[in-house]
Amino acid sequence: MTDRATRKKQITERRQSQILQAASEIFARKGYTAATVPEIARLAGIASGTVYLYYPSKRDLFVAVIRQILMAPLIRILEQADRVNFIDLLNGAINDRMALMQQEVFPRMLSFMGEIQRDEELRALYAEQLITPLLKNMAGYFHEHIESGEFRQENPELLVRLIGSTIIGMIILRVLEGPTSPLNQIPINQTSAAVRDFILYGIKREKTDTEEKK
Repeated sequence: MTDRATRKKQITERRQSQILQAASEIFARKGYTAATVPEIARLAGIASGTVYLYYPSKRDLFVAVIRQILMAPLIRILEQADRVNFIDLLNGAINDRMALMQQEVFPRMLSFMGEIQRDEELRALYAEQLITPLLKNMAGYFHEHIESGEFRQENPELLVRLIGSTIIGMIILRVLEGPTSPLNQIPINQTSAAVRDFILYGIKREKTDTEEKK
């Protein structure tokens, strides 16, 4: 028999899912500024006060939507860092971000990110709740592997941002180039593998023994 704590957790998760789904629809339709909590509540079929029980402000709700759609899959992959090797971890993260570009929700996410850049307080909250903790955790991961000798000596804060910017840069370029981007013609698994190898090995090929002797 389901105990009270389990039932409460299930109700909470179901209610949060209702709210986030409604919020995603309203934010996509009207934008962050024009959207209101009461209309999100109406679409979710609940009272406005119930929304505030889970999300203290519209900004918190907006960041929660971003987390659910954009960040949650990546966070779940990176949470496996202590259980998988680095190449598998890197493959998972790259594949997830590359696949995001092909999802129907991708244009909506671009719009949401634009909203974040236009609102200073929203941008600060997004960094505080999502970006900073993610980068901090990964920098810690790199620090451990540098100390163990697996990775070369380098500032871990710099390494994690170099890797992140390489992956994010591919997404931004595809958006900027539009339908004519060569990335639209290259299979996603090939793109992911190329990004992975670039991060791991760089662009300069290793010389053969014969070439080394010349």
